[in-house]
Amino acid sequence: MLGLGKPQPDAPCYADLFAGCGGLSLGLEWAGFHRVAAIEVSPDAALSYYHNLICRQEIAPFEWSTFLDSPELQVATDLSTNQSSIKESISFSPKVRSHR
Repeated sequence: MLGLGKPQPDAPCYADLFAGCGGLSLGLEWAGFHRVAAIEVSPDAALSYYHNLICRQEIAPFEWSTFLDSPELQVATDLSTNQSSIKESISFSPKVRSHR
């Protein structure tokens, strides 16, 4: 994966000011940049940065086909495409108020 190990000799360098949890740094690493510094004053954000970029463990590559075929996504898709039939199957009696 790009951004891991020793940087390439011609890799552009960057310093991440206001680093937050490391989203910019991650994107720049994936683009081939080399981080020389990261500065964050919030202890919580700095801890997130540390876990996300400094001591991270590599996980298996994300497989979109597995995600798109997951039952959880299918339920969400069914709910969003069948909203009108779902609304028709729910019966309710609204309260009528007179406006005086």
